[in-house]
Amino acid sequence: MLRYGSRGSKVVVCQSILNSVFDAAPPLVVDGVFGALTHRRVQAFQGISPNRLAADGIVGPMTAAKMMRFLDAPDLQTSRVMAEARGPVTALSGFYQGVGNIAGGGGGATKPKPRIVILCANEPDYFAWAKRVHSVWKQIGDLTRLHMMNPIETVDSACRKMERAAAAAGPGGTVILSVGHGACRLQGNLTNVGGFDMAPKGCVVIGANEDHRLRTKTAQVSVFYDVKLTKFSVTMKKQDETLAQGSDAKAAAARERLRDFQRFIDMGKALEKSGIAGIFMLTCRVGLASDFMRMTRKKMRVPLSAYTRSVACSQVPAGGLERTYLMNDQPGRGTNRPMHAILPPVLGLKARDLVHFQ
Repeated sequence: MLRYGSRGSKVVVCQSILNSVFDAAPPLVVDGVFGALTHRRVQAFQGISPNRLAADGIVGPMTAAKMMRFLDAPDLQTSRVMAEARGPVTALSGFYQGVGNIAGGGGGATKPKPRIVILCANEPDYFAWAKRVHSVWKQIGDLTRLHMMNPIETVDSACRKMERAAAAAGPGGTVILSVGHGACRLQGNLTNVGGFDMAPKGCVVIGANEDHRLRTKTAQVSVFYDVKLTKFSVTMKKQDETLAQGSDAKAAAARERLRDFQRFIDMGKALEKSGIAGIFMLTCRVGLASDFMRMTRKKMRVPLSAYTRSVACSQVPAGGLERTYLMNDQPGRGTNRPMHAILPPVLGLKARDLVHFQ
């Protein structure tokens, strides 16, 4: 039960929900301190006609339940989009279940097993957001883990960290991948081909071909490496197997590509074995790359959820808490909501903002 004078992560969740409900009012300072303004805002929430609650300013079980209902279905469009999910997004329900604990339970209840692992880079705004998400939900229900990815990863080390994140999430859990950029483009006979960073600063990229690697030091794994793009073509993998027989620098590069691709395939087997519900990609626009994402899902062997718009993370308002949202959504509109200071952008979605590759 929360009341005037309460402190901690449960108050942070309460304040974030109240800011989402009253998005036209001056926002509460989300500081985890249940002060006079938070007390009055709770009273206002309780006084909303459909809630039919005693306006005592205390967050008990009934008020907490009403807050959870608001979070579950803030609008019909979000409800429809969320209802389509059958993979990673469903595992995010652990967050919502945690909201039910803000009234303060315990009561001897066993804490749920950690189900969401945020695999992130040390980028200032995103890292601050990830640390807050982890801190808040870990204290409420031990729902999260936070794993770091370095900007000097190899394909092998990046795959190892993905495997460890999946193992920590456990059966039915989710890995939120927040380490870098994503892209979508047209190429040859493939439509909507793209790529995404699997490690910070683009040091490991999962993409559609190997051309990028020939020009930079980026380690790139092509998900089409073993695929014949036309019935007359030879796969890139077959070409490299022939090339690898030599002893020059090109042969050594071919052997490295073969080794990296096999490591990526082995990672997919490990992800499947972990039993996770899937991977939630906090990555720009890669959800538009349908051919690429379908092949990536096939290689990674777990469901993937990806955005079709650019993802942003910044302090809203200026000097406030970092929140994640989809680009061009103005404060208080679409996904640019106070709750996304402690959640990934899953509220206020429009149709096709988030695509699920099952």
